[in-house]
Amino acid sequence: DFPMKSKIREAQAKDKEGILSVIGSYPFKWDKGIAKKYYSDYFSDRKLFRGDQVYVLELDGKIIGVVGYSLDRYETKNYWLGWFYVHKKYQGGNF
Repeated sequence: DFPMKSKIREAQAKDKEGILSVIGSYPFKWDKGIAKKYYSDYFSDRKLFRGDQVYVLELDGKIIGVVGYSLDRYETKNYWLGWFYVHKKYQGGNF
């Protein structure tokens, strides 16, 4: 038996800081800044981001991962997988 309980669910506005913590666990400082802007916009007006979807991975109620997809509204109209992160602390079974 694996003693910890994990769950993937749709992200909610209250998850923003947890999501940014996951992304911020990596040294790519520019990515966290872009993510902060995106998630502020995403959670404040979902109509503007119709077609985008964000999910979080929880472990024992704590957000340890994020993934989502978004529509390229400007050029290709393709969907892109984005913000695919697992908190650095939890990679490789280190928990």
